Amino acid sequence: MKQKIARVKALAPNADVRLVSYPTLSDSNKMVCPVRIVSGNPVPVRIPAETVTKGEELTEARDKAISAETGVPIIDLKGVSKDRHTCASDTERWVAGIIDFPAEHELFMHLTATGITGTAALINDTISKR
Repeated sequence: MKQKIARVKALAPNADVRLVSYPTLSDSNKMVCPVRIVSGNPVPVRIPAETVTKGEELTEARDKAISAETGVPIIDLKGVSKDRHTCASDTERWVAGIIDFPAEHELFMHLTATGITGTAALINDTISKR
């Protein structure tokens, strides 16, 4: 990542380069909801996800280190999406489960249509404030 940032800065010295962190996948109890079959289900199946949570922590630490080393600011998608993880309600969920019929999405454990819209709005708001 550092090499890619350096290349962009070399080719476009006036470019406004930003890192965008990953969205939150697990809830505050370190659980994920991989199966969402019925729309509006208020009690989704939650499973422990220590590995997912650890991956989120490692990714966040890596992003902060790259930001510190390169001077490139981070757009904090993780923080903004902390209540929009795989266990969030259908209308609030930014990340799809593995089997997730209610969410509009293309890939499991990736952004839903709502998540894409929210991410785009966050990036737009951040960049337009510069």
